[in-house]
Amino acid sequence: MNIESMIFDEALPDNSIAMFERGIEILRDAETNCIKSLNGEAKLKMRKLLWLINQQLFGQLAIIDMYNQWAELLAIEDDFKASSKSQEEIPFVAFGNDELDAAPTLGDTIICDMCGKEHKIEYGKKVNEDGTKSPSKLLAYFKCGDKSYLAGINGKDIRRK
Repeated sequence: MNIESMIFDEALPDNSIAMFERGIEILRDAETNCIKSLNGEAKLKMRKLLWLINQQLFGQLAIIDMYNQWAELLAIEDDFKASSKSQEEIPFVAFGNDELDAAPTLGDTIICDMCGKEHKIEYGKKVNEDGTKSPSKLLAYFKCGDKSYLAGINGKDIRRK
């Protein structure tokens, strides 16, 4: 008996994770990452699997109107966006390897752009697998008053001049 037939057995509980993992196996066995490119037995297995997942979500005999489902998903997304922070409120920074290589080396202190004073460079700690912490020069920061500011990555000064 194959796994798709076993999943249909009413004695087995619905296990969505197992279903999704089986879908990944089907795609990998077919050497693809696209359901549309499946053929033959692989396509049949995937169709059975997707039917099971849909029946879990919507009910066994539900008629699914894809247009209405999409409209509902967009409405949920709009509500989520309206209730969450805007992109402007979420800090984000990215540096390319070339930028980091070209950046000046970070010293032990830094002149603060906010107050003009010299502050000591501090570093975060790496959390090891056993829960202990060890020194790490990956992220460097400095404190000015009660705030901390990112100063460097891998020993390089990342502040924009």
